[in-house]
Amino acid sequence: MEQSNPLKKSNVIDLKKCKTDYKYFFQSMRCNMIPRKDQLPVLDRFKTSKVVPIAAGRRYGKSLIGAFKTTHLAVTKPKQEILIFGPSWFEVELAFEKVKMLIDGSLIEHSVKEDLKFKIVFSNKSKILGRVASPLSKGKRGRGPNFIWYTEAAYIAQSCFTAIRPSRLDNKAPEFFESTPAGSGFFKKIWDKYDGFHFTTFDNPMIDPKDVEEDKDLLSDIEYQQEILGLFVDDQMTIFKEILLDTVFLGNLTYLNPEEGALYVAGIDLGRRRDKSEIYILKVTGKKLTIVYAETFAYNPNLAKFWTLVLDRISQLAKMWGISKLCIDQTGIGDMPTLELKNLFIENDISCQVEGIDFSYAVKNKWAGLMNTLLIKMEQGNLISPFDKELIRQLKSFRFETHKTLTGKTTQVFKSVGKSPDKVSALSLAVRAAPYCGTFFNYSRGNKINQEDTYYSTQGITDLATHTPSSFGSLI
Repeated sequence: MEQSNPLKKSNVIDLKKCKTDYKYFFQSMRCNMIPRKDQLPVLDRFKTSKVVPIAAGRRYGKSLIGAFKTTHLAVTKPKQEILIFGPSWFEVELAFEKVKMLIDGSLIEHSVKEDLKFKIVFSNKSKILGRVASPLSKGKRGRGPNFIWYTEAAYIAQSCFTAIRPSRLDNKAPEFFESTPAGSGFFKKIWDKYDGFHFTTFDNPMIDPKDVEEDKDLLSDIEYQQEILGLFVDDQMTIFKEILLDTVFLGNLTYLNPEEGALYVAGIDLGRRRDKSEIYILKVTGKKLTIVYAETFAYNPNLAKFWTLVLDRISQLAKMWGISKLCIDQTGIGDMPTLELKNLFIENDISCQVEGIDFSYAVKNKWAGLMNTLLIKMEQGNLISPFDKELIRQLKSFRFETHKTLTGKTTQVFKSVGKSPDKVSALSLAVRAAPYCGTFFNYSRGNKINQEDTYYSTQGITDLATHTPSSFGSLI
């Protein structure tokens, strides 16, 4: 009988070495990826520090470092409770995808006893759990975990860190903070205090620098510094402060379905060839506005009737949600889309007022202009939204710029430093369409308030709240 081949020494896994050598561990476990040379110092920092922050440009691989650490800890130590916190479920899901990418097809896969969307349990009773870190979310407090990973930490409100971090004291749990910089909030303080790591997008050897440079002209200097170079940019002139945005974007909220009897308004920004078109739908409850739906239309040059399809979709949404008033940007493209929407609504028996808005200097910058009205709504606590990362980025891109008027006076104007702020424009138009905001643009010495705006301003929503939405259409 032929004797079976003895186990080669090279195939024997050194379990002791696995606990301290990350590269050796993932090689031995036959994982799809192993830590790069530039990522190993971040992982090794946990040997000497309980708090490890990293600020990096997009696509560097910072979340992959978190996946390496959590997977390694869960497998090499029994009974570990590891928590992954993100500003919304979307970011938490992306983090879990990285962890599962390492596990799938590897030797580790055989030790997984429970594999759910936001929960992984191993045979050694270690588990990885996902949580949302938002002001209204549950699960931020509780018994002490053994490790905490904050993904996209720059977008997590300081109040959430205040609630979560004391739980680490029970087991002296290490913490990993990773994010692309966005403002100078709590994440920046942590990064400064604990001598955080810094990497740029170019530090990822898998990315061709030419691909990054090709799109450089599409970014502002500030966007390039934050998104590519991973730098913290001074935001003293930022209009929408981080502490204010933390009260608006609540990560545990989700977009809703239409409610019969509710009052809805909408704002639309129609993009050009390089820009995207956006629509935001708000639910009006007294003076409080809640973002309940958003949709993006990316320009498709291969569709000859692209804009016709966009207007048809807007018409469908207006009917589905029973929208009472809709404001649309007609700057530069004229009032043709406005007229076409009005005609579509008449043809489809949709009872929705359409108002075209030209983005003049006054509309954008006066005290009752679009940006200021949006800012006031936020400061009054009358605007809430699910977490919307791109919208937050666009809001943070707005800054004050010194400007001289024709009379020689110096004033400050709102300026977006970056790509066209399509989402902010659509949202500000939706706010414009809401009651209590209807008189802002019509009232001036040379312009009388029209009858409808008088109704909005004096009657509020007492009567409009009884409006019953049209029958709901189906999504396309």
